Amino acid sequence: KIIEDPNTHFLLKVNSKPVGLLHVRKPKYDDYQDCGELGAIYLLNEAKGKGYGKILFEKAKEELKRMGYNKMVNGCLQGNPSNEFYKHMGAKLVDTNPLTINDKEYIENVYFYEL
Repeated sequence: KIIEDPNTHFLLKVNSKPVGLLHVRKPKYDDYQDCGELGAIYLLNEAKGKGYGKILFEKAKEELKRMGYNKMVNGCLQGNPSNEFYKHMGAKLVDTNPLTINDKEYIENVYFYEL
């Protein structure tokens, strides 16, 4: 059974200092309603390249499994260096979507993972 709470956030602290944030949720994508969504991973610049992104990614998978999902999707704007991170984590590019942010048009890559 999928847990009804649509959003879950985690704060990653190193030596009591916040360095990263994870957001998982029900999917925003109509075509992937049977998947949980990794909504966001954010890291402070000084925390990048130290394995913290992988820790948050694994936590996302763990939490979405706990919520009852066995598949996961996430979006990432084309041109964002984080696309390489998601590919490294085993992402399969399954879709692209137009996205408007502050009246500017972007393309979002949609990635899929089996949990």
